[in-house]
Formats: sequence, C-alpha cells, structure tokens
Amino acid sequence: MTIIGIAGDSGSGKTTVSENLFTNSFVVVYHLDHIFDSIKDLLPGILISKVTRSSGEVIKSLDHNKQASSFFSSGFISALKWLYARYYLGLLINKAQKDNVDYFIIEGFALEKCVKLDDLDYRIFVRAPQELRNNRVLNRNVEGELNCANLQCEYAEERYDAFIDNDQTFDDLLARIKFVEEDIKKRYMPRTLNNN
Repeated sequence: MTIIGIAGDSGSGKTTVSENLFTNSFVVVYHLDHIFDSIKDLLPGILISKVTRSSGEVIKSLDHNKQASSFFSSGFISALKWLYARYYLGLLINKAQKDNVDYFIIEGFALEKCVKLDDLDYRIFVRAPQELRNNRVLNRNVEGELNCANLQCEYAEERYDAFIDNDQTFDDLLARIKFVEEDIKKRYMPRTLNNN
C-alpha cells in the first residue's frame, strides 16, 4: 500500500485533488477534518456549534467565544488532540493494509501535525492564489476557517514531492493530478506509517 499525504492552505483544493487521484484503483481517502469532528464529539456541547456550508454539508465548529478559545489554547489539550489524531490514523492505516488497499490518502490542512512527512511514501502540496482561496472559504460559510486560509507552509519545496497549482480550470487541475499520479506510479515504494 502506498501512503500519500496531501497538504495545502484552506480553500486550495486539497479535497478535490484527493477525490480525483487514482480513481480507478482501490483507494481510501481520509480527510483530517473527520478526525477533528470526532474529537469535537468528546467536548462539552457548549464549546461546539453546528455550521452548514453552502454545499449543504453540516460540520461541527468550535464556538468562537472566550471559553472555547481559552480551552483550546491550552498546550495540554492541543498535545492530546494531535496524539489522538496520530493514533487514530495509525488504526485506519493498519485496517487499510489488511483490506489490501492500493493507496491510502490523508488529506488536510494539519497534515504535518498528524503525521511525520518522512513516514509518507509521497507528499503533495496544493497551491492556489490567496484571493481564490479566500473566496472558496467564504463560500463555505464557515466562520473561523478564513483565519487558517493564509497560513502558507514554510519550506514546502524542501518537504514535498509534488506541487499541484489549482489556479485555472477544472480540466487543467485534472491534467496536473494525472501527471502526479504517473510520478507516484514510477516511484511506488510501499511502506508502513510509523505510529510513534
């Protein structure tokens, strides 16, 4: 099984890339947002609000009040969150290996906090112009997400195998995805993600 990580800023198109990569293979795509939603299920309801994106998708969001902010700014809570995410990802990857999945794709803004990039077989960074990213985030109708939209990954060129620019038409994006697919097939070297 090849383990692929997809990172990028909010609104860059990570989900679109992950859902169009290796569409003719046995693929599991895991969105890190789902891990964070499961963590939010463990929190007191007063800290969580449900938000409906413009697409109709309902997601859980932190209630941006002082109580929630002080709770999550705690270093201890933050450390627990990342430990839980790493542990949960390890379980999912082990299950996917037993199921003989060809490609396991992990997609999310917080990729580097949830896995060690060196443990991934292939690393993709999705880029899009800031104005385009901001518009996509605003169209999602999720308060607070815009704060994350402009956190560019420092030194990405040194840590990622491929960059996909999502700044033109959908057909251009698909062509770039297919190019990266071919690169992954050439380099294919399956490994197991270290759960540490």
